[in-house]
Amino acid sequence: MEKHHIEHKARGGNNTDKNLEVLHLHCHDKRHDPRKLLQAKAAVLN
Repeated sequence: MEKHHIEHKARGGNNTDKNLEVLHLHCHDKRHDPRKLLQAKAAVLN
């Protein structure tokens, strides 16, 4: 299990419980998959 920052610390997120979620290692890796991030950004632009 790993903790995941909902609002990334680099973008001003903090370590409060409201900004953290616990994910399985595999799920955490998927959240940070660059291909998924690009797809999400493309969806916002369209």
